[in-house]
Amino acid sequence: MRLILLIALSSRVWFGERWAIDTSIANDMIVPFAVFVVDSSGRMAEARTEYYLGECFNRLYDGSLSKLPSWDRWLRRLNEMSDKCKGAFAGKVNLHAYAQEIADIASVYESVKVEYQRTK
Repeated sequence: MRLILLIALSSRVWFGERWAIDTSIANDMIVPFAVFVVDSSGRMAEARTEYYLGECFNRLYDGSLSKLPSWDRWLRRLNEMSDKCKGAFAGKVNLHAYAQEIADIASVYESVKVEYQRTK
């Protein structure tokens, strides 16, 4: 399970070249900013953003991300968008109305990346 999670995260949030079946897509995509679990009927059952894009992302880098100056901002931005993303998946919210907030998430991700790379 840990290996599968590591591979999945590496193809989505890794700071270097991302591994995926189609790297032309993986290397150009924005980092994910919402993760939800759906039940067998397709209804959203649980928000997992904090777990995957917070806890597991930090673990992917051996806990060093949480020590970076931009880390708390990363977690806050994800949390601020969570309900909006849930609404979008439910067809009730248009995420295009939040383009600036999404751009800020991408910017904060880049800040975390740069700060991490400076530590190496």
